[in-house]
This record gives sequence, structure tokens and C-alpha cells, in this order.
Amino acid sequence: MPLGKRAKSTAPSAPAGIDALPDGILEHILGFLPSPEAVRTCVVARRWRHLWRHATGLRVSCLAGAGAGEGDDGDGPPSPKRIRDFVDRLLLLRGHAPLETFELRFCTLDEDDIGDDGSCLSRWVQHAVECKVRTLRLENIWVDGFELADRPLVSQHLTRLELEGLDLKNNFCDFSGCPLLEHLVIESCEFWDAERVSSESLKHLTMTSCIFSKDSSTVIRAPSLVSLRLDGHLYRAPVLEVMPSLQEAFVRVIHENLESGCCDDYSGDCDDEDCYSCYGAVDGNYKCMLLEGLSEAQNLALISESKAQAEDFVAQ
Repeated sequence: MPLGKRAKSTAPSAPAGIDALPDGILEHILGFLPSPEAVRTCVVARRWRHLWRHATGLRVSCLAGAGAGEGDDGDGPPSPKRIRDFVDRLLLLRGHAPLETFELRFCTLDEDDIGDDGSCLSRWVQHAVECKVRTLRLENIWVDGFELADRPLVSQHLTRLELEGLDLKNNFCDFSGCPLLEHLVIESCEFWDAERVSSESLKHLTMTSCIFSKDSSTVIRAPSLVSLRLDGHLYRAPVLEVMPSLQEAFVRVIHENLESGCCDDYSGDCDDEDCYSCYGAVDGNYKCMLLEGLSEAQNLALISESKAQAEDFVAQ
């Protein structure tokens, strides 16, 4: 190489316009990136070395191209161990800097792939709570081994919680320890072991394609609820306690009990004591009176699927 000339740097450089922004704004922008990409910005320049540690959002996914880097073979999603090691080190290095959003998304994995550390999901959630997270999203589509512990979620800062593809336990569904929680979105979750979902502060509740127990009905206690969407549940419909502030409600019913063909699923008038919906006793005191809990709604939409549509739903 001739004297007086320097080799060109191969490190990426930040656009001049972005580099001129204050640290706080850059940390906010990094919070919208998948966490592996946010971490890689540490090589941009000396100033960027530690910005990712204060990113206001953490987003980790095991989906290819969107998670903890490439798979072990350079193609496809990363292995469970790679995900676990990445998240553990990420949380260790960033410490307890405040978080606006914490998002964890996992695809289908085998329990044997998880190993002995199935409690890591609860550990990560607890770390997010300690970072005063306001929005928490967990997408865990039927991943055996990555499970939430059966204990209440306690946070003085959480305002929005989104859950998808999780086996929800009874104690976890007690949100009395989250006094600022106003938005709860639950999709494709199982409530086999959850007798009650309760929150004094909750204002907006969406439950889509959830699977409830065949033996007893889950009670929903949310006296401050303003809007409710209950879309396409399976098995016993939940019992809704009084909701005096309810303004908007949308309920779509599918008739999963195809053999009995019950058409009185939500009235309590069915003569079949084996009916999955009408005889759902909870502690011997409740029947599955879904409509009674909706009586305070100012705007109510009710949709009942036909038997043919229900068969298509169950087959999916």
C-alpha cells in the first residue's frame, strides 16, 4: 500500500443525519429493531458502543431472520440453546435500564431441545418487570418447556399485556398485582388450569380462539372493563361477572359440541346435563350465563357460527 494512504474501513457507518440525533432519541429508535440488529450497531462508531444497552425496547424471536441470529447451520431459526444463551447474555449486559416494550416470540420446539432450563421464560419476564416494562408481549406457540410459572404477575408499571399460544395457569391470571394494566390481549391460549381471570384496572380485553376447560367455566372478573372481544372460544364459555362500565362488546360463538347439537349454549336452559356450556359449574355456584354478563353493554354484537362453520374451525 502506498505511503500516505489509509485502508478503507469495513465497519458500517451511521448516516450523518441519524448520528446527529441525541442519545435518547437513538435509544428509542433502536428499541424498534430486533434485538440482535440493535446489538450489532455497537460497531458503527465509538459513540454507538453502548447505545443498544439503553434501547427502550427488546424484541427477540426464534423465527429465521428475526431473532437471535442465524441458525446453527447458518440457515433457518436458531436453536433453543442459542436463543436461551443470547437472551441471558443480553439481559446481563444491559442490566436494568428502563424498558417500554419487551417482546419474546418463539416457534414450535421440542421439550428435549429446551433442556433443564424451562423456567427461563419466567425469569426473563421477571427481569422485564424489574426494568419497569410497560408493554409485554409473549408469543409462545405451543412450545413445550418454555412455560410460565404458576404465580401472579406483579408490576407497578405494566399497562399492556399480549399473550399468544401459552398454557395459562390459575395464579398467573390474577392481575391484581398490576394496578395500571388496562389492555389485555389473549390469543390461542389454553385455560385448562385457570379458574379465574381477574383485574380491577383492566379496561380492554380481547380473547381470540382460546381453549377453555371441559369440566368447569373460567370466571372473568373485570369490573372496570370498557370493551370486550370474545371471538371463537372452544369448550365451556367463560362466566362474566358484572361489568357496569362496559360500552362495547363483540362475541362470536362457535358450537364445538357438535354431537349434542345444543342450541341453548349460553342460556342455561339446556336439558342435557353433559352439555359443555350450559352446565359449567364453578365452585357449585355458577352456570355459564355469558349473556347475563353482557347486559350492561351499550353496544353489543353477537354472532353465532353454524355447525358447518364450527366443524371447519375445529379442523383448522
